[in-house]
Formats: sequence, C-alpha cells, structure tokens
Amino acid sequence: MSKRVNGSTLANDNAGSAGASYALGAVHDSVRWEAVEYDAGRIETAFRTQVFRPFMVFNGLANVPAPQMKIQVVRDLAPNTRIDVATKFINLAGGKVSSAQLSQELGFREPTDAADELPGAPEKMPATPTPKTQENT
Repeated sequence: MSKRVNGSTLANDNAGSAGASYALGAVHDSVRWEAVEYDAGRIETAFRTQVFRPFMVFNGLANVPAPQMKIQVVRDLAPNTRIDVATKFINLAGGKVSSAQLSQELGFREPTDAADELPGAPEKMPATPTPKTQENT
C-alpha cells in the first residue's frame, strides 16, 4: 500500500536489491518531493475555497477577493549546503536573507526590517593605479 500511495518503490523498500542505485533512489525521492509540493498547492486551494471564501460571504464580503494562503515547503539541506546556498543567494542573486532565520536552522525568508538584513560579503576596493613616472632623455 505504501508503494501505491508514495508513487515509488525505492524510497520505501529496496530489500533484496543488493543496494539499489543511488541515481534511481534520487529519481524516486524527486517523485516524493513533487507529491509534497502538489499537496501544499491543494491545501492552499482548499483553504481559499472552503474556508476563506465562505467566511467572507458569511461576513458580507462576497465581492472582495479571498486571501491567498502560501505554504512554503523547503527541501532538507545539510547546514553547510544551506550556508553555501545562502551565500550565493545573497551575493550572486542580490537576495535578502533574515539573520533570525539563519540562526534558526539556516533557512530563508525575507528580513523583517533593514536591521534584520544581512549585508553580504564586503566589496573589495579596486586597486588604485600607481602613477607612472616619465624620465626625460
């Protein structure tokens, strides 16, 4: 039953396979991740249509758009990988990362204010050219 629900086999059982292929395991893990993302989307839609919208209609707000719910799902990463990703996100993509969030599992979210924003690596100053002297001949 777990194989049918999960949609893959290597993520659940590789007994007798003499150590299933790592690449195939990664593919099956990807299937599981897609299911997690799909479930998050379904829950967002269900809350909008089954909770938020009826609540708004009941309170006389039928012509107001229902609020959107966004569930953030993040793959587990090793701490050093999170730091590498955060560094690239900040310094290469120009993103902002919350220092409070980094101190809590090294995840990502927008800073709460400018004081919460990490500055990234300091910029290197360009080398000043040394003036060339010309000798009179």
